[in-house]
Amino acid sequence: MLKKSVLAAALGFLALASAHVTPEPEDCPELPADWTKRRDNMLAHLPERYNLDIGIIAVLNQVEFGNATLTNMSQNLELDSAFSTFCYGDKRLIVIGIRCRHECLRLTLSWSHAGLGLSGEAVSSFRELELQAEVAVTETEDRNVYDVIKVTPRKLKPRALQIPGFSWWVTYAIKVIVDLFLNRALPELLGKNLPAAFRHAIEQSSP
Repeated sequence: MLKKSVLAAALGFLALASAHVTPEPEDCPELPADWTKRRDNMLAHLPERYNLDIGIIAVLNQVEFGNATLTNMSQNLELDSAFSTFCYGDKRLIVIGIRCRHECLRLTLSWSHAGLGLSGEAVSSFRELELQAEVAVTETEDRNVYDVIKVTPRKLKPRALQIPGFSWWVTYAIKVIVDLFLNRALPELLGKNLPAAFRHAIEQSSP
């Protein structure tokens, strides 16, 4: 009798626990009827210039980086034809790839060197860029509501860094440090700031 009571209690506990488990996403290949139009309009509404408010970042106690500006985001960007969709009840997540091959993004970054008493701007363009965007869709009675949840840089290939107006040794010294910034900090920086740009584009392309 005791064994049956213990077994019944265990089964009851498992049933209660399973009721609170977050459901796994299900594949749902169908897309909302207005997604194709929204997708095509989204890139067209990305701002041509997008400011990144990154504050001041100290590197090697000598160089400080100030605010950065991304330019020409809306040029030469393409959407991959492949996509993935996942369903969570009445919500849907669309994962798409975005890429460029023709310098669609240019970064202008202000800098100052305390030891040398110099300051200026460093400019780098990206010859190849790949992003993955996650767009959530909530279907309501009268329309679909879109929101950009996350934008993840997958590939960043910058061209040679330019620091105009300085002699070669200054350019070399700053270039080494800026390259370090581009390789280590920029992907995280873009991941934090690009969703707002794509969210703006989604809102602007709404009917």
